[in-house]
Amino acid sequence: MTASACDWQPVPAAEAGAWNARLLRSDASLHQYPYWNEPYRQLRWTPHYLRHGPAEAPTAFACVVALGVPPLRLGLVHRGPVVLGPDAPPAAALAAGLLAWAREQRIGFLRFTHTDAALLDAVASAGRAERCDSFPFHRADPASNLIVQLPEDDQELTRSFRKDARREIRRDLAKGYRIRVETAPRALSAVWPMFEAHAQERRFRHFRSLAWWLDLMDHAEPHGCARLYVATLGGVPVAADLYVRSRTGVRSITAWDERALEGNPCPSTFLAWHAMCDLRRLGIREYTLGPSTGSLFAYKKRFNPTEVVYPEPVTLVASNASWALWKATALPASRAWPRVRSVLKRF
Repeated sequence: MTASACDWQPVPAAEAGAWNARLLRSDASLHQYPYWNEPYRQLRWTPHYLRHGPAEAPTAFACVVALGVPPLRLGLVHRGPVVLGPDAPPAAALAAGLLAWAREQRIGFLRFTHTDAALLDAVASAGRAERCDSFPFHRADPASNLIVQLPEDDQELTRSFRKDARREIRRDLAKGYRIRVETAPRALSAVWPMFEAHAQERRFRHFRSLAWWLDLMDHAEPHGCARLYVATLGGVPVAADLYVRSRTGVRSITAWDERALEGNPCPSTFLAWHAMCDLRRLGIREYTLGPSTGSLFAYKKRFNPTEVVYPEPVTLVASNASWALWKATALPASRAWPRVRSVLKRF
């Protein structure tokens, strides 16, 4: 069975939100969900939602985020396409159809990322392929992640942690920390100054702004895909974690307020443990701690995570001329991008 460009049909804008609920019944990564991709419009990037097969029984789904202008126009397929059933064509055929669609849209190339190396191998067989990160300026997911598997039982989860983590959880319970769970976007607005102050103290800048996250939460709220956990002491918020989720996995941002803590220990481990227990009851089986780099690695190790290394992205070339121009201009500039980014963060 083959797939052509006409087999991939655009999802009408009015139906995009319903796909959040549909993807929650699949193993799709949150990077494919419309609620996650809609905020990219703030960057003038355009998410395209495509379904494969009949509208009443689609066999696959793909979100392609397009940016730039011809001839330097590209598409990002983060952890896609999503196979929805046994009747779906092979991944190579799905990728070939997306490549034909890209040519119709005057997109020069498509960059695919995925956790499944076999799927990326199949994608690479669909046309001229390059095993490289053709858009290193923005990687929606890191090259590796530390993953905590969430068992069925809360006590079993707690026992899987290191002793120091279990000790901190008992300490914070005795100290009187309380956790409240919010889903409304306005709740994030109330604690966002904590996130900004936390970033400033540690000399980093959130790539996604408050407007970004509010837009995301607004799209995610009807489907229960965003949850804000706020730790309080004596009724005062002292720490917060925002989680966004797919059916099986999560991604989060975190902050705490040293001034509000007034010398008390930070309840970060207690907050993460509470969120893990709550998210497990929603069906989440994998808790993502982020990459094994940076100053927080020692903190992450207390949860006894397993490191998962993802395969290198695959780039499918739709236009040889566009790809040649991109390799001659943008990719050489990308080597200086980490230094440029660090300078921009200072200002």
